[in-house]
Formats: sequence, C-alpha cells, structure tokens
Amino acid sequence: MMVSLQRDAAFVTLSFLILSIL
Repeated sequence: MMVSLQRDAAFVTLSFLILSIL
C-alpha cells in the first residue's frame, strides 16, 4: 500500500504543479 500511496501522492503533486503552470 505504501508504494501505491506514494505514487498517488506524486501523481496529485505533479497534476497540481501542471495546473498551476497552466
């Protein structure tokens, strides 16, 4: 589960950064 949570967190962070840039 830890790996999945880390991947989800990373995905959300990247998405947030992309939206911020846009």
